[in-house]
Amino acid sequence: MEQRYKAQTSTISKQYGPKVEAILSGLLLVASSAALLIANLV
Repeated sequence: MEQRYKAQTSTISKQYGPKVEAILSGLLLVASSAALLIANLV
């Protein structure tokens, strides 16, 4: 049962991994640009 679960999670991570990474990098980009804006305002 555990092996089937691992296979399922690996399939899910293969499908959604790139999307999740893209979303995370996008959030990081937004956060860093917001930090730069705040730093420039102060």
